[in-house]
Amino acid sequence: MGMIGAAISFGFMIGPGIGGALSNVSLHFPFFVAGAAAIISGILSLLFLPKTAPVIVEAPAGNNIVKEMIRSVKTPYFILLVVVFVFSFGIANFQATLSMFLTYKFHYTPNDIAILMTVGGFVGVIVQGLLLGRLFKRFGEMNIILISLVVAAISMLGMIFVSGFFIILFVATTFQTATTLIRPAVNTLISKVAGQEQGYAAGMNNAYMSLGNMIGPALAGTLLDWHMNIPFILGTVILIVCFGITYIWNKKSFSIQ
Repeated sequence: MGMIGAAISFGFMIGPGIGGALSNVSLHFPFFVAGAAAIISGILSLLFLPKTAPVIVEAPAGNNIVKEMIRSVKTPYFILLVVVFVFSFGIANFQATLSMFLTYKFHYTPNDIAILMTVGGFVGVIVQGLLLGRLFKRFGEMNIILISLVVAAISMLGMIFVSGFFIILFVATTFQTATTLIRPAVNTLISKVAGQEQGYAAGMNNAYMSLGNMIGPALAGTLLDWHMNIPFILGTVILIVCFGITYIWNKKSFSIQ
């Protein structure tokens, strides 16, 4: 599962970078490549993935996503779902605004932006794939979450003040690595706390993640029209608030320690 999570995070991180590099050919070329990759993935899945018998379970009458998310507020792991939303929001915010921010402020080319995104994703997946287990054993999942939230907040705010390609590369890579570590740590803790509600917890995890991925770019783009620094400031504030809430919740919850 760790390598699967690392592969997913790697895809999320380097996708925008590769898209930026491919846009040098033409603005339409990244879409053709993405479509071809999806077709190849489907064919490979059809040929090589083992077949599984479908399990049909009738959903209880009256259930819908709104009621399920309202119910999630009462779960013992609700704060962890908030963390899922926040870091998903932060990643989407960062990815949606970084290219425009660097283009407007430093006149970076698509190649420059592609390098920034790809290097950050590569470092993140290496850390997650090779060091994550050791970090969990030494520091614990909750400490990884708290430290990563602080590091992500500092690096997001730092994007406003830094200049120079390699310094920006370092800060962007630090942010992406920190957010990459949060995902598996949160997933592990949710699994521990959920008990018999593993399926429901996993569904809510995905729901809150999708919500963050949806709201992040929309809000970031609107704020970028007002001032290019506002999305990074807002993201920093949200991450710090999330750290405070998570820290307090952790102090009161002894069952996951």
